[in-house]
Amino acid sequence: MDNVYRKMRGMPFPKHQFLQSANVEDALMVGSPQLIIEKILNQYELFGHQRVLLEMDLGGVPYDKLARKSSW
Repeated sequence: MDNVYRKMRGMPFPKHQFLQSANVEDALMVGSPQLIIEKILNQYELFGHQRVLLEMDLGGVPYDKLARKSSW
């Protein structure tokens, strides 16, 4: 996330803003698996949506490492 932000804005993503994202009411899906579940459920209660589409971008982590971590 920081890499993309640096490319777009020329500066790092503000650390305080990233840390604030660990709140269940924040829309940015960062945190532990349990926190992500709580965020999705919170948004469901607010919006009643039927689907959630998430994209995982780890800023240059090789695919084989990423695939091992996220395989079902």
